[in-house]
Amino acid sequence: MSDLEPVTAPRDWQFASLASGKPAVAGRPDLDFSLTHTRGLVACAATKEGAIGIDAETDQRAIEVDQLMRDVCSPGERRDLSTREGSDKTSRFLDFWTLKEAFLKAGGLGITADLTTVSFNLVGDRDIALSAPPDLARPNSSFQICRCPGQWRVALAVFGEVDARDIEMSLSANRSF
Repeated sequence: MSDLEPVTAPRDWQFASLASGKPAVAGRPDLDFSLTHTRGLVACAATKEGAIGIDAETDQRAIEVDQLMRDVCSPGERRDLSTREGSDKTSRFLDFWTLKEAFLKAGGLGITADLTTVSFNLVGDRDIALSAPPDLARPNSSFQICRCPGQWRVALAVFGEVDARDIEMSLSANRSF
C-alpha cells in the first residue's frame, strides 16, 4: 500500500471491513486491495483505479477434482476438465478455482455466488475470458495467472481501466527474511 501512497508510513494505515466483509482502507474509497495466502506464499494486490482481487494456491494441494468440480465449475469448465487427467486436471481445476476466488474478491462478494454460473475460458495465462450472469458481471474485467512451477499459481482479477495483463507479477521460491 505504501508504494501507492509513499507519504503514508506503513504503521499509519487504518483498515476496516465493508458491509460485505471485504477488508478496505479506512476512509479511502479510492484505494482497493486484496490479500491471499497459501502454503509458503503471501500476496497482496492494490490499486487506485477500480477494484482488484487476488488468490493463490499451492501446486502441492491434494484435491478430489471430480467431487469438487460439480459444485465449483460451469458446464464449459467441466468439459475442459473431462479432457484432462492426473496432475494436468488438478492444475486446470486450480486455475479455475483461483480465478473464481480472485473474481469474487474483486467484487467484494466472498463465496456467496453460485460458482457454477461463473465460467472462465483459458487460452493461456493472459488470454482469459469470463462469462457470468448479469448480476455478477463487471465492466472492464481482466484477468491473469502467474506461476512459479511446482510451487504456486496466483490469479489476479481487475475491474476498471487497468488491464490485469499489464500488471507485472513475479513469484519466487527463494526465501529471505
